[in-house]
Amino acid sequence: MINRKIPWTSQPQYPVGIDWSNPLASRCLGVYLPANNNSRSGNPSRTVSSFGIGDTFLRTSSQHITIPLVRPVSLTGKGATLIGIVNSTNLANSQCSFALTDGSSHFSVLFRGDQGGDPISAASWNAGASSFRQFVGAQYQPSVNYVVAITTDASGNFNVYINGVLSGGSYSNNGTIPSVNLTKLEIAASNGTGDYLTGSVFFATAFEGALSAAEIKSLSDNPWQIFKSQSRRIWVVGAGGGGDVSLSITGQLLTANLGALSASVTPSVTGNQTTLQQGTITANVSKTLTGQAISLVQGSVSSDVSTVITGQTVSLAQGSVTDASSGNVTKALSGQSLSVSQGALTASISLALNGQSIVLGGGSVSPAISSALAGQQASVQQGNVSANISAGLTGQAAVISNGTVFQAGSDVTKALTGQQLSIALGVLLEKKTIARPSSDTTAGAWLPSAGSSLYATLDEVSPDDADYIYTNSVSTCKIALNAVADPLTSSGQIVSYRVWSPNSNGLTVRLMQGATEIASWTHTVLPTSPTTYQQTLTAGQCDAITDYSTLAIQLESV
Repeated sequence: MINRKIPWTSQPQYPVGIDWSNPLASRCLGVYLPANNNSRSGNPSRTVSSFGIGDTFLRTSSQHITIPLVRPVSLTGKGATLIGIVNSTNLANSQCSFALTDGSSHFSVLFRGDQGGDPISAASWNAGASSFRQFVGAQYQPSVNYVVAITTDASGNFNVYINGVLSGGSYSNNGTIPSVNLTKLEIAASNGTGDYLTGSVFFATAFEGALSAAEIKSLSDNPWQIFKSQSRRIWVVGAGGGGDVSLSITGQLLTANLGALSASVTPSVTGNQTTLQQGTITANVSKTLTGQAISLVQGSVSSDVSTVITGQTVSLAQGSVTDASSGNVTKALSGQSLSVSQGALTASISLALNGQSIVLGGGSVSPAISSALAGQQASVQQGNVSANISAGLTGQAAVISNGTVFQAGSDVTKALTGQQLSIALGVLLEKKTIARPSSDTTAGAWLPSAGSSLYATLDEVSPDDADYIYTNSVSTCKIALNAVADPLTSSGQIVSYRVWSPNSNGLTVRLMQGATEIASWTHTVLPTSPTTYQQTLTAGQCDAITDYSTLAIQLESV
């Protein structure tokens, strides 16, 4: 399991800092969150509501909470904004729920139970000039939670917002606002007249400047967005032998069954071999395949295409090379390889193929042609090429129908290195090398879903999604792979793993040789269901591996 950062949409229930990368949070001066365990004078009691945990105050000077601001703020300089979640149980007194202050001057959210209509007000108290300025907003009801915001700009214009909506109102007092620097955010403290809160506060924060109506609405809908993102879990399981097949096709062969290769696809296979079964390569596509090999089963190469593939290999099964009688096609294939199954080549055409390779399945080669095949391609119909014959095929191409190339250690494969091996309805026994998890190098905070070791949950041949490793924190683990022989190739090497996250979290996977990184892949957002990834190493990455006995996989939460 891996940590993934997810924005908060409800009150954090453990200590968490401010996300300063959030544009709204960049102007934040200080924040009160019960889970952050700010200094709580008088030990106010804890309460719980739909907003989360709060502190309950009993209208006494001994109960309050003070949060220093990250920098002082001047109401006459840039203005300020206060936002909080609060209720009052008192309809008889004036109460200060939270305020910006320097200890004597204040900018406060007041619940005026002592005033007609029981309004929520924005107010400032200038201690030096004994001046009180108040904007009276909408009425409040006892014990009801409100998201209250008040703003003032440098000119002293006050606004009150209730649950994200601008409240109408008027100034009941028109004193001047304080011109001093305010340095702290106080919860349930006096506004300068001894008006302490009877009620609860669940959240409060202060900003420099007057936030816009849109910003007030956004914060009222989700005040928790200013906090650093929370962590969620990702599960990682072993991928099994997913890399076995990919080794035989990486960068080499594109195969389509019961389909067609369109023109838009051909650029991705230029320089490789394209194979179609029961499909078609059209004329306009063949031009992009110049210099390649085209194989068709139950298909055809038309006469206008054949000239485009001059110098190439044309293979047909149950098909035909059109316009052959005139010699047009055969001339274009001079010096090339022509393969035909269930067909025939006449002696008159064979002269054009002198010194080349002719492969027939279910057909015949006339005596006059056979001499032209000396030193060329060996063809076998319903037969075998055994290990002791393979040496004789060095530098040639072995073509077999209904047959088998027997594996004799590495004898056969070495003899055919760099050549073309074609099999129809036969079997090529291939030797494969797979390195699997074999021991835990570093576990970190990662845990297995069962048992005591990480590697034992990841070393299965077939993926088992009930068998995985996970972590509850940002952590790194490193799992060694069993030693394998150097494959002596710079291609076809695959790193395969299977991961998912119910909450679309992230993961970085590294292939390590000892302490050296060979390759890495970062998944910023993972799928929500188990998904296998097969990462093909580049030639440079393959060549960078010098010791296949010290390879390991390193997993890091993002």
